[in-house]
Amino acid sequence: MAAGGHQEEEGIAVSDAAARVQTMVAAVNDRFVPINDVKAMLQTGRFEGQQVTYKTKRHKLNLLHGVIRGAAYFCSCGDCDHNGKALSARAFEQHALKNGKETHNPNDHIILCSSNISLFEACRKLKEARNEATLEGTFDAIIKSHHEAVPKQNNAPNAEAPAINTSADDPNLIDIVRNLEKRVKSTETRMENLQSHVDTIEKNIDFFCKEMVRYQELFQDLSKVLGKFVDDM
Repeated sequence: MAAGGHQEEEGIAVSDAAARVQTMVAAVNDRFVPINDVKAMLQTGRFEGQQVTYKTKRHKLNLLHGVIRGAAYFCSCGDCDHNGKALSARAFEQHALKNGKETHNPNDHIILCSSNISLFEACRKLKEARNEATLEGTFDAIIKSHHEAVPKQNNAPNAEAPAINTSADDPNLIDIVRNLEKRVKSTETRMENLQSHVDTIEKNIDFFCKEMVRYQELFQDLSKVLGKFVDDM
């Protein structure tokens, strides 16, 4: 009986331990908050201070650099005038495109400089996480390398805009310069072709003018001959 009672007590202890483990697992799962959109992703604070760039899909041009603060973007373009204005994704796109046509999904063009993927793609990856551990692992995989932290932005109207890396070895700056060089070369080629057409047109005009003078002289000679012929009659 004593042995049976001891086994029964051990069974109860194991059952209690299993129940406590289940309670702990449930508590962990209760703390898990799934990522449903880009705003929720940014509100986690995991991308705080991360540098971003707006890149076109067609030409792969980096049009505007900025930094994430909270669930907003900050840039130092001429429109912001270094006043630390918080921008939505759509507003950040408008600052990048100026008078260009807006896209259907601006977050698909706002690229994380640390991992070179768009915020939309990062959110898609995070949506697949089904527990806290997987979510944290996905965050770590997305933020592959941390850039130097940017000083926290003050929301005061006259606060300075966040510092953006514009050194000569900045890969984004190099990308911009290379694309500009290609465009300049293309423009120069077009100008040369246009100048060639202009030269051809000028030569044709000069030839036409000379021919007109020649015809005028022939008409004058013809008039003299006709006048003499009439006088002789």
